[in-house]
Amino acid sequence: MNRGKTWPFEEGWPDKPDMIAEGSVADAEWTRICTSLEERHMLSPAWGGMILVAASAFEDMQHFDAAMAQYGRTEELAESHATCVAQYREACRDLLVDPDPSSTLRPSRPNEGV
Repeated sequence: MNRGKTWPFEEGWPDKPDMIAEGSVADAEWTRICTSLEERHMLSPAWGGMILVAASAFEDMQHFDAAMAQYGRTEELAESHATCVAQYREACRDLLVDPDPSSTLRPSRPNEGV
């Protein structure tokens, strides 16, 4: 019996949830992850929930990056960013895909001019 890499689940693209807006950061990350898995014959509709977790956390992480750039690095923003990074990297690890290189924690910087 020849079992594929997604066995016991069928191979193929999962349906993208409506909550992922077309052209959004999450949409691009969804496509990147699915393409990576598909190239290795490891993509299954069964992974849709985990791909959603990764894509959503990645988008949230980008929003916190932008907020820190605009408002400065506060403890609350830094903690929220770190939570998103951890969720994203864990989901990527579980999916066996490399995380986007931007998914790093930002080093702490003292507030300037305070």
